[in-house]
Amino acid sequence: MDGRLSLAAPLVLCLFVTGCNTTGGAKNLGGIKPTETITKTTPTEPAPPPQIAQRAKDGPKRAPSAEFIVSLAAMSEEAAKKKKKTEPEQFIRSMDETRRLYQEALKVDPNYEKAQHGLIRAHTQLGEHHKAQDIVRAGLEKNPRDGRLWVELGMTYNRQKNYEEALKAFRKGLEVDPENRQYKQAMGFTLVWSGRLNEGMEYLTVALGKAGAHYNAAGILRQQNRLDEAKQHLQMCLDADRNFERAREMLAELRPAAPAPTTPGAEILPAGGLAPVAAPSVPDRGTPIAAPTIPAPSIPAPAPVARPAELPPALEFSPLQ
Repeated sequence: MDGRLSLAAPLVLCLFVTGCNTTGGAKNLGGIKPTETITKTTPTEPAPPPQIAQRAKDGPKRAPSAEFIVSLAAMSEEAAKKKKKTEPEQFIRSMDETRRLYQEALKVDPNYEKAQHGLIRAHTQLGEHHKAQDIVRAGLEKNPRDGRLWVELGMTYNRQKNYEEALKAFRKGLEVDPENRQYKQAMGFTLVWSGRLNEGMEYLTVALGKAGAHYNAAGILRQQNRLDEAKQHLQMCLDADRNFERAREMLAELRPAAPAPTTPGAEILPAGGLAPVAAPSVPDRGTPIAAPTIPAPSIPAPAPVARPAELPPALEFSPLQ
């Protein structure tokens, strides 16, 4: 009996304490109701600066487009060309950088035509003609009806002075676009360079007009040291267009200077003056008659005339560019 009372006493005490917690616990826990839970709070981190937040929102930085890279390559190519004659070593370094940029553009967009043509030019300027030809042929395998690629291939052969292969390529281009004046201009230049002057003149006349054809033919002939033929074509250019000042200047350069007069006492007149007038014969008798003084007339210089605007720009391998 005593043992059962001793076990009941702790049980009663426990129930009493539990009842106190459920009735008066709100007061003891600072006003928190028994049904509510205590939420553990953590300190908040400060917000990132606006620039960092915007960068995270935009995501990782995008790679430059092929168009942007080609624009950089074109500027590098233009700067390199200006150094070709004066700074050959710097020209090679700059053109090599140009080649690298065009290759980077093609990694972004392998079908970007401007990058393809730029890479062809870069290889050509560096003397890597076989690499340029490989690129063109790869393009022609995909699109054999691209006349520009045929002309580009012809130009690579032209720079190697392989005129027959160049002419074959230009003919292919003209098969695609028979009315293209630039293709005809390339054909005409190549024919004149290869010694087929009359055939070349037919194409150049269509592409450049009569005066422009004679002028460009004369430029090629001058580079080939065929000076008499060059002067003939310059004169024919001026016959077709008397205001073609560049032809007049080139003709003056090719003509030898007039020899100085050797007659004793002869007077050298300025340009535009009249020839010396011989004094009348003096009679045997009487007072000698003085020679009349005839002033040289003042002839105004002709106004400069601009080169005709209708002439299209020469192709890359033109001798007069």
